[in-house]
Amino acid sequence: MTKSCGNETPVFVVSFVCRNCSRQWKENFYKGDEVSNSIQGIKVKDRRCDGHISCKFCRTIKCPNCDCENVAEGKRCVYG
Repeated sequence: MTKSCGNETPVFVVSFVCRNCSRQWKENFYKGDEVSNSIQGIKVKDRRCDGHISCKFCRTIKCPNCDCENVAEGKRCVYG
């Protein structure tokens, strides 16, 4: 899950479902975070990205239950 830096407030939440074990969960994201769906899975470009291919902040969404990357993106909700 994307962690807050200090007193940041999440700006949107995305729901996910694992295609392997059917676990459903939601994750909060912050201003500047980018969530995109690709052939290689759902990628998160973190707002703190350092631009390197091995950035420690950017990641692929994985199931918190079985660690599988075969995850479907569900509904996005923007906090208002």
